[in-house]
Amino acid sequence: MPIDEETLVLGHALLQPNMQVLGSQPNYTLMTIKEVADFLQISRSSAYRLIEKRAIRFFKIRSGIRFNRSDVVGYLESCAVEPIGKEYGDTKN
Repeated sequence: MPIDEETLVLGHALLQPNMQVLGSQPNYTLMTIKEVADFLQISRSSAYRLIEKRAIRFFKIRSGIRFNRSDVVGYLESCAVEPIGKEYGDTKN
C-alpha cells in the first residue's frame, strides 16, 4: 500500500483518513466525541462526562480525543438492564 501525505503514522500502525487502523491487531475503528454522542444518543456534554468519570476507555491523541468503536459498544452493553422475573421472550403466563 503506498503511503501518501494524508496517511498518518500512529505507533506502528497506519491510520487512514477514514479512521481505520491498518496493519495491527486488533483492528481499531476510531470515533470522535461527536460520533460517540450521536451513537449513544446523548449530548456532547454527557459524552465528556463519561470521559471525566473514566466510564469509557478513550485515546488522547495530541489535543484530540478518540474512542475505539468496540469500547463504545462495550460501554453500551454494560448499561443493559436484564428483565426481572420471566425469561426474556418467554410467552408463558
